[in-house]
Amino acid sequence: MQGSDRTKRRRTLLFAGAAAGAVAAFLVPVPSDSREVAAIMDLLHAPVFMLAAILSYRVFLGSSAPLGKIVIVGLLLVGLGALLELTQGFFGRHPTWHDATSNAVGALVGIIAAKASVTGSAKQLLGAMVPGGLLLLGVSVQPLTVLADSLLQRLQMPQLGSFEYSTEVTRWVADEHCTLRRVRRQATDGSWSLALELDPGRYPGASLHVASLDWSSYQELVCDLSLDGSQPLNLVIKIEDVQHNGDPRDRYHRRVHLEHGTHRLRIPLAEVKAAPRSRDMDLSRIVRIQFFTVDLGSPTTVYLDNIHLR
Repeated sequence: MQGSDRTKRRRTLLFAGAAAGAVAAFLVPVPSDSREVAAIMDLLHAPVFMLAAILSYRVFLGSSAPLGKIVIVGLLLVGLGALLELTQGFFGRHPTWHDATSNAVGALVGIIAAKASVTGSAKQLLGAMVPGGLLLLGVSVQPLTVLADSLLQRLQMPQLGSFEYSTEVTRWVADEHCTLRRVRRQATDGSWSLALELDPGRYPGASLHVASLDWSSYQELVCDLSLDGSQPLNLVIKIEDVQHNGDPRDRYHRRVHLEHGTHRLRIPLAEVKAAPRSRDMDLSRIVRIQFFTVDLGSPTTVYLDNIHLR
């Protein structure tokens, strides 16, 4: 009996430690703007909650637990996953429906797997895990796509954006006044371009995350810009490295006046390197290019294509 009590205490302590670690992992801000790190964090949601469900089952339930109690524990885990996701906004993290869904799927699969492992045969366990594995794969598609495109992005160097692959759009982040669409218009390299559909606002635009790629062996950044409509547009291009501290004087900043039609933009990387006021920009660890405008009064579309280094 004493051995059983000790085992139960060990399991309880293990569960408490794992729960505290999971809560800290989901709430502590991640010190990185890397989309690869974000994708890996997204991938961890479902497995972490699956393990939490298995531990919960072994600590609080058991082979003879009634179905009602199992459902309650499962619902509590799903609620915890949703609560943690909502709470992230207060800790500098960004809550998403995808992560909340991943938490719920992980909890569901973990409960089913734990029950099958203690009450069923190997055949029943396999029968439970096949649909469970498909659910886990379903919530993993999005972050796996980002990681695959990150690899593609490195293989494509010195091409940064040709938009011939649909996954290239995952490299971009648009603000609330911008919609991104991959389109068969105004293409200057291949058949596709990226349309930045800009709505009226203070700073409508989008950013290309370039995965800390090494630009140090190149001379210039080149891209093609096409403007719809007859109204001219002042477009701002910003470039930042991994050391950027948020100060406007600590990055490259250039304003380009666009008229109707297609324009080739060339930016000497010597200018980019010398742009920060108090240091040289680290061309071996560039992380972001931003395209935006200021105080836009009417909807405008800018097409980007053939973004490359030379």
